[in-house]
Amino acid sequence: MWDAIKGRDVAGVVIEPMMGAAGFIPAEPAFVAGLEAICRETGTLLIFDEVVTGFRLGPGGAQELFGVRPDISVIGKIMGGGFPIGALCGRWEVFERFDHRRFPRPQDRAAHGGTFSANPVSMAAGIATLEALRDGDGRRLIPARSRRGTLPPLCWQREMRMLECQQARHA
Repeated sequence: MWDAIKGRDVAGVVIEPMMGAAGFIPAEPAFVAGLEAICRETGTLLIFDEVVTGFRLGPGGAQELFGVRPDISVIGKIMGGGFPIGALCGRWEVFERFDHRRFPRPQDRAAHGGTFSANPVSMAAGIATLEALRDGDGRRLIPARSRRGTLPPLCWQREMRMLECQQARHA
């Protein structure tokens, strides 16, 4: 990865830290940690696609399990308990460009809008989802029939480290 980024003007690297469509296969922890280090060293944004893993693995998603803080995370409708909502999350230094008061000239700022932006029902569902996840057990938000074939039960424990999760998956 270093050779692909070094000496180039790469804006960001997007990864899905745990491949949801492939059966919740986690990336190797050393790969994710190394990627974070390379991105920090080169000034490249590290972006996590947590549309599937965000909140399903606990309040901190896959980034909590990996112990990595991406610059941007993308979270899907799970944050609203299935209601139409999504979120871009990240560091202030990245997202300050959305502040039209701080950056009044259109060429200096980023624009964002959406059909369900700040939808009050979705926001209320999001608050309820976060409250339900407070205990770290995201399984209770997923119907039992959907849990089969996904992560082993041990992986839902908040204190579970990624290596243990991988070992449980392959047992």
